[in-house]
Amino acid sequence: MALDHPTYNKPSSVEIAAAVCIGVGCLITLSICLGITWSLDDEVLLALRNSNDLGLPLGPVWFSQAMVVMTNLGSSLVTGLLAVIAVSLLLIAAAFRQAIFIALAFAGAELLGNGIKPLIGRLRPDIVPHLVEASGESFPSGHSTLSSAVYLGLALLWSSRIASRNGRFACMTMAIFVTGLVGFSRIFLGVHFPSDVIGGWALGAGWTLLAWRFLAPGSSTKSGTLNR
Repeated sequence: MALDHPTYNKPSSVEIAAAVCIGVGCLITLSICLGITWSLDDEVLLALRNSNDLGLPLGPVWFSQAMVVMTNLGSSLVTGLLAVIAVSLLLIAAAFRQAIFIALAFAGAELLGNGIKPLIGRLRPDIVPHLVEASGESFPSGHSTLSSAVYLGLALLWSSRIASRNGRFACMTMAIFVTGLVGFSRIFLGVHFPSDVIGGWALGAGWTLLAWRFLAPGSSTKSGTLNR
């Protein structure tokens, strides 16, 4: 008598990416909880400052001003406003599933960042003067968490509606570029360690990819695949 073998669904690229991001975020979080430090954290912060005056960042004045503008793109105000606009347009278009996805991407990242900060209690860098005002705990970087979650979420949603492969690639590249600049600006301005930013990127992206796995257009919780 023939035996029925259980079917195995190969993990999708979204599931793999989500697992990697969440794994990296959890690994960094655990290492910080255990008191593990990286010399690279301080070295990068010092490398971005004038060795004769740590209060002066490298580069021309306009670059420092540009970093202040870029860092605001990861704020709760800006990412929240973008999320509200996107959700409103999606609701008007009766795209309720996608609206829930964007709302979860923002709200989840906000709660994730603010929830972890007091639990870890990591102090902000004091090895260099801060170039902008920043309060609260350091890990994870809230700006990095929000930007990776929201901009990646918007890019996933937009690219799912683009037929051209080049168009989808450009959309994702732009989201990664903006998210990268936001994170770099937090380090450049001296308000976060590089590990704060990397951890924030990983947690924010992991959360959004996990939400996309279940809420993407045509997604199936049974098959483990995303049907376009």
